[in-house]
Amino acid sequence: MQRETSEHHSKKELLQTIFKEVFASPGYDEEIIHRYFHPQYMQTVDGKTLDLAQFCHHIQVQKQAARTISIEFKALAEDGDLVLSHHVAKGEMQDGRAVELQILAEFRFRECKIVACNELTHMLSGTQEDRDLGSRY
Repeated sequence: MQRETSEHHSKKELLQTIFKEVFASPGYDEEIIHRYFHPQYMQTVDGKTLDLAQFCHHIQVQKQAARTISIEFKALAEDGDLVLSHHVAKGEMQDGRAVELQILAEFRFRECKIVACNELTHMLSGTQEDRDLGSRY
């Protein structure tokens, strides 16, 4: 069942829902990813480009590496099918160490799904081995 944005729901709100259900929820559910991400999805993070299959694997790898992930949105701006986001991701890794990433991202929507993401990720705290967490797959 495809979820559509209505007059009452902005793409900013949809993006927040996507982050809650895909990134901040425990476990990996590919069906949820396909509900919100367009089949032609392409993501560029820190110079690395992932297609939808690689993105799904990226989410699996994140879920295996981190015990918990929380997202705090600092700013969101919406213009038509474009949403700009400044958010902070905080995670507790499986071994208990903490990681905090600042993320600036541009999301493009098509048919109420994310079709493209261009993202810059900056580590605020954590270890060197977690520096690629935003693009690891």
